[in-house]
Amino acid sequence: MGSGQEWVHSNQRQCIVYGYQRLLSEVRNLAATGRATEHSYRHALQRLFKSIDDSVNVISEPRQIAVGAPDFVFEQNGISVGWCEAKDLFRDITKFKTGDYSKEQ
Repeated sequence: MGSGQEWVHSNQRQCIVYGYQRLLSEVRNLAATGRATEHSYRHALQRLFKSIDDSVNVISEPRQIAVGAPDFVFEQNGISVGWCEAKDLFRDITKFKTGDYSKEQ
């Protein structure tokens, strides 16, 4: 018989897998409309991030901060613990490094 800790980790993995499956389903449905933009996927991403760690506060479109204006900021106990920049589907993210999209930012 497994320990309670093993059950917790198994349950967490199941929640994360479900979160990914739900995200992919939502993204596919939105993309299939042909009218979705980068912002269309934000709610699905926010739900996914929250499903990974419920103790983290996920803020979409936060006020500008020291690192700029990220699409998401992650806070835990009032402290920023991470940031995330979301991009539209089928964008070559390597071009952000070279500045090809910098004028759009």
